Amino acid sequence: MRVGILGAGALGGLFGGYLAADGADVTLVDVWEDHVAAINAEGLLIERPDRDDLRVTVPATTDPDSVGPVDVLFVFVKSHHTREALRDAATLHDEGTLVVTLQNGLTNMDTIREFVAEERLLGGATTMGSSTEGPGHLLHTGWGETKLGGVDRSAAERIARMLNAADLRTTVVDDPEPHIWSKQFVSVGIKPVAALTGLLDGPLSELEEPAHVMETLVTEAAAVARAKGIEILLDDPVAETHRTCRINYDTTSSMLEDVTLGRRTEIDHINGAIVEYGEEVGVDTPYNRMATALVKGKEHSY
Repeated sequence: MRVGILGAGALGGLFGGYLAADGADVTLVDVWEDHVAAINAEGLLIERPDRDDLRVTVPATTDPDSVGPVDVLFVFVKSHHTREALRDAATLHDEGTLVVTLQNGLTNMDTIREFVAEERLLGGATTMGSSTEGPGHLLHTGWGETKLGGVDRSAAERIARMLNAADLRTTVVDDPEPHIWSKQFVSVGIKPVAALTGLLDGPLSELEEPAHVMETLVTEAAAVARAKGIEILLDDPVAETHRTCRINYDTTSSMLEDVTLGRRTEIDHINGAIVEYGEEVGVDTPYNRMATALVKGKEHSY
């Protein structure tokens, strides 16, 4: 089974690295030339605080045309690059390719459906943690679990077996959407408030003013989910957001990192998506609308 990883950054590189270490036929595809060059020259280094570091020999390329159609294509690019990446990497997938998204954001499955038939699409969410430390160098920051599902359950089970064999704990679910939303409830609250205040995750929960904004963002998102008929798997999305802040007390949110480094954020595909979905189902989302506007304003500043 030939496996392609489209977007070999923090999570894409982590999943691709572990699959390759388990013996899978993996190719990493990424636009970052220095990263690709380092991987091809020295292998992919996965630094692991809780285990021995892992250096994996795995081919990497910036040219998807050199790879050809694969059997399974994992999409790990940022949400705002999904459409462009799939268009530019059209040669990576054909009518026989299973396409798997474990990306952050609420809109990725809809975007991928523009390119891939429903029966060949699998989606889900993962709580695996990783960061990119430099070209060819990842830091595996935490072990987690992946939920995966789609129309073709047998296909999801095949991919889950492959991931589990590579020590990437995966469970097959009937419907991936509630699991995607469960993860994004936390993102909806934490990411924009961190980006706008510069606070680490722990203080977001402790300080009254940012905590109130965070709670209201999540409450609006939960109301939109209910109106859309999305099953809410969390007992209390707001409480789960606070719990995540406590667990990751000294963590810098990825959106805070984005604005610090002058990068485009995924705000349109997280809080912006809540605004759009809210308009569709008649739920007002003023806090999410304001957060989206302010983060986009922050992007304009650089």
